[in-house]
Amino acid sequence: MAAENEEYNIFKDFDAYKKIELMGISNSVGMIDENFCYEMQSKFVNNTDKIIEKCQEFLSFCSNYNPFIIINSRRNINICGIMNYQLNYNLRTIKEKNVLESSFYPSITEHIRTKKGITTCTSNFHKIEENEFQKLGILYNLYDNLHKINSYILAVSQKNKCESICTQKIECAKIFNQNIDKCPVNNQSKFCKELEQFRLKYNDERTCNTCSEGIQLNPRPQIIQEEESRDQRREHAGARMDSEMQESTVSHSTSDTYPIIPTVSCITIGYTPVGTYLHSRIIRKKMMWNNLEEEGDESLLSNSEIYEISSENTPFHVTYHSM
Repeated sequence: MAAENEEYNIFKDFDAYKKIELMGISNSVGMIDENFCYEMQSKFVNNTDKIIEKCQEFLSFCSNYNPFIIINSRRNINICGIMNYQLNYNLRTIKEKNVLESSFYPSITEHIRTKKGITTCTSNFHKIEENEFQKLGILYNLYDNLHKINSYILAVSQKNKCESICTQKIECAKIFNQNIDKCPVNNQSKFCKELEQFRLKYNDERTCNTCSEGIQLNPRPQIIQEEESRDQRREHAGARMDSEMQESTVSHSTSDTYPIIPTVSCITIGYTPVGTYLHSRIIRKKMMWNNLEEEGDESLLSNSEIYEISSENTPFHVTYHSM
């Protein structure tokens, strides 16, 4: 599982974040903020206009932060994680990543603390690695759709309310179900835990129960047993190879010894009267068998024949079983 350095429970106050956003964001900022953004621009070679634009928009948002807290008496809100995600989103196309990391993010963190009076952001603004940025983006889109549902409940007329809400619910379910498959029940990652937190909030919304299919959130997949580690597989493979080699050694030793007996016997018998006699009898019997097959008479064959012959005054009893 990939390392998770970011916090994923940053969307608890998403509605508050959107309300601050609605208070107005523009490129019109005070002199101190404007000078700061131009100073940041001077550190970059490319995309300088974008640096100015996004810097001023971000500081415009920050200007609404403290007034919102005062008006709504909500001093315990924490939207700094969302602010950091949004800042990363706006600067994603900037190629000079080293300048962003070494200068821009640390400078803007210090600026909003000392010049904007935002002291509730305990963590610094920083660049989010791509893998985690994508996962935070999924959560952002889920909470954004849920926020729209809540907005429609309050603002849309009763006639069109459920139609609008169902549209957003379908979008929520689509995003959620595409990603919950990555979270079997034994996956304890921050991302998967936050998906479950979203599920609770989504299921609490029951304003419209007339939506068509496509709004249900899928359950998490069952536990997926982890495969053996490479070291374990190597150990097991090595043990099997050792065992097979031992068996092969024993088998080869045995096979090298025992085939000598029938081989020697065949050679010995082949050059005795017994061998000559048996050979001629077998040939005749085979000819008889072939003839009987052609004639279709199976009764002519006896079950067995016993012949007594002598070789060098030694009696041999040979039993020949018909085939």
